[in-house]
Amino acid sequence: MSHPMICRMPMLSQLQPHCHTAKKNGNRNRNRIKAKGRALRALCLLSVAILLLWNQGRVLIANAEKTFVGLWALSAFHSSETAVSPCAVVRYFPDDADYIPLIRRTVDLYFPLLMEDYGLKDCPPVTILVYHTPAQLLKATGLKGQSPMGAYYGGMLHVLSPQAWLTGNEADVKAAFLQNGPLIHELSHYFTDIKTNGHYDVWYSEGLALYYENKYTGFEWRKDLAGVGKNITAQDLRLKFHETDQAVAYRQAYELVAGLAAQKGEKGMQLALMPGENRGGNAPLGVLSF
Repeated sequence: MSHPMICRMPMLSQLQPHCHTAKKNGNRNRNRIKAKGRALRALCLLSVAILLLWNQGRVLIANAEKTFVGLWALSAFHSSETAVSPCAVVRYFPDDADYIPLIRRTVDLYFPLLMEDYGLKDCPPVTILVYHTPAQLLKATGLKGQSPMGAYYGGMLHVLSPQAWLTGNEADVKAAFLQNGPLIHELSHYFTDIKTNGHYDVWYSEGLALYYENKYTGFEWRKDLAGVGKNITAQDLRLKFHETDQAVAYRQAYELVAGLAAQKGEKGMQLALMPGENRGGNAPLGVLSF
């Protein structure tokens, strides 16, 4: 005897557990997604915090090293004389006293001009240490070979006394110092250091210094090398500036910076100074000399 097919619809009580299970699974999935989202956001925030702390730590270390180097250099001037102007604190010895007014006037002339060029305000007066002999300057900065006329080191300007490299009457000495002296060049390094908080590419800082020398005095460094380094790129200078023939490297740095100023103006040239724009290096203790 055949039995009719009976289709049994499930009772409501039988459906409820399945509905609860589906809801629970859905809630679990949503909770997992939310948890993953929160974890990802937390990881991103942690990464940003670590990066900020790392950068701040590098700046703090660089500033501490700069302070130490500056104090060490100043220790050689513990018995020196001091001359103060609106833009500079000049430390020197009596043998060079006749040249200090010239140094002060030159700094007071160019300091505000360069500060404006760099888009800075209320920069502290720069400390200038004046050395009587080339040997003293080399010892203080750790440079080797022939002494430069000046160097930026430890947050200070180290300048060779004009009497060590200039001769002639007072008018000739003054003109030669304004035209060929190191103060514009080294002041440019000073403002580069302040603006970037010690993080810059050395080649770009040197190119800027040579550019501003040319702007304010008409002096163009090593014209005879114009175009010689045309195949040297900015990346080459960044990676191998000190390994490249220094005369060619300085000249090419100048040409690249001057070319950028011609294309994008001085504001564009200054913008490229900032880390991230020129993939700025880290040279807080680099001795920048000319």
